[in-house]
Amino acid sequence: MQKRLLFLCLTINTLVFAQEPLIGIIVDSEKRAPIEGAHIYLKTKPLGTTSNSIGQFQLLMPLTNIEERIHISHLNYEDMVLNIEDLETQDTFFLKSKPYELNELLVKPLDIENILEDVITSLNHNYHPLNYKGIVKQVSSFDDIIERLLVSEILVKKKRDKSEIYLSKENQFKKTSDSSVDIKSMVNVSQLIGLLNLEKILIDYKNNLDKFTKKTVYKSTYSTYNVYVIKLEIQLTINKKTIIELVIEESSKALIQMNLLADRGDGIDQAMEVHESKELKITRIPTFSTGTIKYRPFKNKWMLSEISADLSMKYQYKNNNESIIKQNYNTVLIIINELIQAREKDFKKADLSKDLFYQVSKEYTDTSNYHFELNPTEKTFLKKECANK
Repeated sequence: MQKRLLFLCLTINTLVFAQEPLIGIIVDSEKRAPIEGAHIYLKTKPLGTTSNSIGQFQLLMPLTNIEERIHISHLNYEDMVLNIEDLETQDTFFLKSKPYELNELLVKPLDIENILEDVITSLNHNYHPLNYKGIVKQVSSFDDIIERLLVSEILVKKKRDKSEIYLSKENQFKKTSDSSVDIKSMVNVSQLIGLLNLEKILIDYKNNLDKFTKKTVYKSTYSTYNVYVIKLEIQLTINKKTIIELVIEESSKALIQMNLLADRGDGIDQAMEVHESKELKITRIPTFSTGTIKYRPFKNKWMLSEISADLSMKYQYKNNNESIIKQNYNTVLIIINELIQAREKDFKKADLSKDLFYQVSKEYTDTSNYHFELNPTEKTFLKKECANK
């Protein structure tokens, strides 16, 4: 384990195809700040989404389902239930925060092992089959300036013991800045999808509990569910720390959220030369990486809701006596919209060993007829780059 894994809501924006969506914003009732990572879903249908970094969401739903009730939940807030009419008359919804008591119930390491064992033995009947339709988004930026953007409709499927991604042949696009430095994204998509192999991951954690320097578990609530929250931490070096957070529904023993963060620190062992010539030397220094997987309830089981990864690095450019440091951010986000039997002929299997960006063929143009939700920064990037053509 070379990562520090920590409860973290990633600052990434939700993507959906606009087909008569229900639109709203989720806000903290006290701080009046947007809430990222809130689940918005229907319990009776496999439809749902999550709020983005500015609290916005779009939920795709047939207009015939006017009697449906919409649920909003977040680990740190009280649950909210809405009628369709509520979204037609208002667009901002305020969630009340709830106590997040870390010391409510501390349990011995042996109890953590027993809880993990219960989760492992319950895996087969707690989740719907891995056969989902959704959106993938990949963004790379330097100093908050976007250099590359990819969006595509996808299928996420499990065949035998392997999880696979299929990219849409039509509903996709990518865009690269004219000034973009050709440095490939360092987000490993294969490792990202590997987070779906819950059995392997949980067995590894259970069998290596003695290697963690800190182990705690406490009871809390998640939406209307009572949950265990397990935190495992290991200090790899003075500069490197690994933390894992597991949110487990108490009655079913289902893992419903896993949050990971790897703090790389500032150790000199982090530096790696990626380019060297007489004129220029480029050194890459990883700073942190995160991973998150979330599930939402559907028909007495759980279905995949979101899987994401974020990697931050520093790039040091040395030219003669001049030295410049740029911060690089790479993000991959998968949002699941539906549990569906989609036709594979409309999709192409992705090579998980390679960057997804190079597997999308369609270049974005200002006349492209795509209906993805993008944040203002991304829209500005596309508009600017098209104007430069």
